[in-house]
Amino acid sequence: MTIRTLAEANALLAAYAAKQPPATDKDLKFDQVKQLMAVLDNPQDKLRVIHIAGTSGKTSTAYYVAALIAAAGKSVGLTTSPHVNGVNERVQINGEPLPETEFCGELTEFMKIVQATDLSPSYFVLLYAFAMWVFVRRASSTVLQRLVSAACSMPRTLRPARTKSA
Repeated sequence: MTIRTLAEANALLAAYAAKQPPATDKDLKFDQVKQLMAVLDNPQDKLRVIHIAGTSGKTSTAYYVAALIAAAGKSVGLTTSPHVNGVNERVQINGEPLPETEFCGELTEFMKIVQATDLSPSYFVLLYAFAMWVFVRRASSTVLQRLVSAACSMPRTLRPARTKSA
């Protein structure tokens, strides 16, 4: 299976939209995330992640912080949900969504890994894991995640950063 266009990516990903656990089943969502991340060798543990949560202003805050980090000369990955125009907006590096050909190429490789397992992640879990996996492959120094809800399970996969003592 080779994904060549965003339309093909959307068609493939649509099958995962129906696998969304009930909103009240946070443990099931967390188990999905944890299992998939383990298969991917826990990419979230290899990244410095800033999780942006709250009621409003998350997207603009994420873009401002990403711009500040990029201005400091760092490579910045940004994942947002939901996307507005195209699914590739969910994986941005240095303020730009992955171009269609790169997004489709990365998704093709990623889906080979996922489909070789017996896991059945939801659309949201799949795209979150995909973003983290891409950010490690693209050597992003810092990742910002702006997610739909502060109550979602993805931040539970992150470990607090260790700070150096003075």
